[in-house]
Amino acid sequence: MDRTFVWRGIDGAGFLYGTCSEGSRRFRLDIALPGRGGNPKGTDHRIYVDGNEVGKASSIEGAQKFLSNFFDKGLHEHLGRDEPRKRRSLADTLKAAAGLTGGKSRGR
Repeated sequence: MDRTFVWRGIDGAGFLYGTCSEGSRRFRLDIALPGRGGNPKGTDHRIYVDGNEVGKASSIEGAQKFLSNFFDKGLHEHLGRDEPRKRRSLADTLKAAAGLTGGKSRGR
């Protein structure tokens, strides 16, 4: 499979950001830099794929190598990219978070 990594730069929040294109699929990549990017006291680089933290590395080069291996092993295949019929709707997620079970009356 033809895979391309493209790094765009560092955003204002302190993340090195880019994309990985694999055929017609595209994945958002972010690396939180130590001391910035949601990692203000950390000494490691936190690695995210489509918003999911997938690992840590001690350097940017190490993080990029980690991502290359991550995609080579196919670990990106199951990061919340299920078919829509298998996902819970937002309404179902909010009901579950609030402890609501559905159409039953609460007796009020």
